[in-house]
Amino acid sequence: MSHDNPTIPSVISMTDIDIKDPISRLVQHTTTCCITDTGSKAHEIFEQQSLLEGIVILDNDRPAGLIMRADYYQKIGTQYGYSLYSRRPVTYLMETSMLIVDHSVEIAKVSALAMKRDHKNIYDLIVVTKNDVFLGVVSIRVFLMELTKKREKEIEWLKMANEKEKAFSDTIAATNAELSQKNESIKNLLDHAGQGFLSFSGNYLIHNEYSAECVKIFGCEIVARHFLDIVAPYFKPADVAGMEATLTMLFAGENDISAEVYFSLLPQEMTVHGRTVALEYKLLSESDLKVMVILTDITEKIELNRRMKEEEKNLRLILKAIQNYDDMKMSIEEMCQLFRTGWNNRLDESQNGGETLTEIFRSVHTYKGELAQHGLYNTSAHLHALEDQLADLLKEAENPSLLNHLKNILAGIDPSAILADDMQVITGALGEDYFTKTETFVVTKEQIEAICTLIKRVCKEEQQHALTEAVKKLLCRNFKDFLKEYDGYVEYLGSRLGKKIALHIEGDDIFVYKPLYSGLLKSLIHIVRNAADHGIESADARMEAGKPECAAITCQIRRLDPNYFALSVTDDGHGIDLMKIKDKVLEAGLASQEELSCMPPADLLPFIFKEHFSTKAAVDTLSGRGIGLSAVKHEAEKLGGNITVSTNEGSGTEFVITLPIMRTFNL
Repeated sequence: MSHDNPTIPSVISMTDIDIKDPISRLVQHTTTCCITDTGSKAHEIFEQQSLLEGIVILDNDRPAGLIMRADYYQKIGTQYGYSLYSRRPVTYLMETSMLIVDHSVEIAKVSALAMKRDHKNIYDLIVVTKNDVFLGVVSIRVFLMELTKKREKEIEWLKMANEKEKAFSDTIAATNAELSQKNESIKNLLDHAGQGFLSFSGNYLIHNEYSAECVKIFGCEIVARHFLDIVAPYFKPADVAGMEATLTMLFAGENDISAEVYFSLLPQEMTVHGRTVALEYKLLSESDLKVMVILTDITEKIELNRRMKEEEKNLRLILKAIQNYDDMKMSIEEMCQLFRTGWNNRLDESQNGGETLTEIFRSVHTYKGELAQHGLYNTSAHLHALEDQLADLLKEAENPSLLNHLKNILAGIDPSAILADDMQVITGALGEDYFTKTETFVVTKEQIEAICTLIKRVCKEEQQHALTEAVKKLLCRNFKDFLKEYDGYVEYLGSRLGKKIALHIEGDDIFVYKPLYSGLLKSLIHIVRNAADHGIESADARMEAGKPECAAITCQIRRLDPNYFALSVTDDGHGIDLMKIKDKVLEAGLASQEELSCMPPADLLPFIFKEHFSTKAAVDTLSGRGIGLSAVKHEAEKLGGNITVSTNEGSGTEFVITLPIMRTFNL
């Protein structure tokens, strides 16, 4: 029996099924694992097959256990759950108290067996064997739907029989009793399925057959009530009107559109009494159009997914703290110093509130991106909230009380409180004294200073300069190494935006003293972030354009001469929309319509480096402030360099930053 690449189970069409038929008529194939497989195999299967309800565990082709999707994610969602179970055999994850029946057992008997199961052993799959060898599974949901269809067919038959021949009243009474018993069996199954099942026809009145879970979800009896009246309190009026219009077209049946298309237009989730409920729609009968609605409480599932994502984010932060200890510590210390004393000094010395506010705004924006790159996402979120406050203050640039307002805002900022959540994650995993350790395994500036002092004392004057410069180069690093620190951040951006993005670093080896380029390196995050957010298309759009699904951001270093080098940052996205730039320039009053009409396209691009210039319609935590590219330009020019940009519609954008090669510094 194959365990790889199984087909996803689909609902079987069996309108003529007899309740006395063997269960084999409902058997579906499903994915299996060997009893010797590890938990990572189960994780891989569930991640690849989002519709799979469960995995059957086989021991020499005999069913040994069952792993249901919800149970699996609940186990691995605990602290260290994934690490604990992924390397252990699947036997640690499986449940052995499953319902196993032979393929020849009648459906009616299976129904009775299902009702008698202990509540803690109720799963959504029935395992079917043939001569004790695994044959397949039967989904409880499919089972219930087929029994419901059969019941409706028998009711129709009874109505016809009653009209044609009253003499069969005894037979009808007996059949009704049998149907009542079957009805009770179906109701018991529905009530224990852990989901809400209800149905209605063209008048929207809910039928008598519904599960007890519906009453639990809505908190009231629902029989004979209008379906839209029941759900209306949990949607906006416009959404309810849309539901009614869609269902009206479905029941009218005036076109050839399939029911699945109509169902896709209906809401898939709603919040009821603080619980998140998923809505699934099925067509029970095509002749008189009956719709079944399946309601599933997914609150715990959503919370589990949230906790898993939080744990993944925390793990990424811990790894960043280990891998980039020095850079992370420096960034944290610089931000704290700026909040505690740096800005106060600038405010005390400031003669122009607008310029000071813009400088502070730019710094906050840069630190937000830099700390997010280090994995300090909670801190970055707090800085984004501070950005919102400063952005509102920028609207009052002419207010004479601007500096006082700014001082009041900054006085209320405690950098320790901003960092608290992320620091708790790091110190909780690595120890309270992690950032207070003094050990280092790199050459420090102080050590270099001591060596240079020794050179001046023991070497001849003509040797001192050459030796001192050679020693200073011990503190120089390859510029490409600085860019590699963006690799993890690009991966995070791609995950957050639902895009596949790879960072490529190539070109010449240029060795420089990093502290001299610190401001520029921090500001580069704005170009990377804009490329991911603005420039790179969705995977679907890239496929339609004939591009690889995985986008590329390429950083290339090129030596220009002994004293200068160029850094280019290129993406292979859709390019910059020049018409949007032209509209924004006109809106901001940076140029007149006449000037723009005769302006070459290339002359529009420098406008993107203007303060607060952004073509994005709304601000979010990634971009839209219009401050990032101006920060890059500001830092490049501070170093004596410059920045240019070029773009090609449909093929991408390139930023080229020309910089001096600076290896020397004063000790």
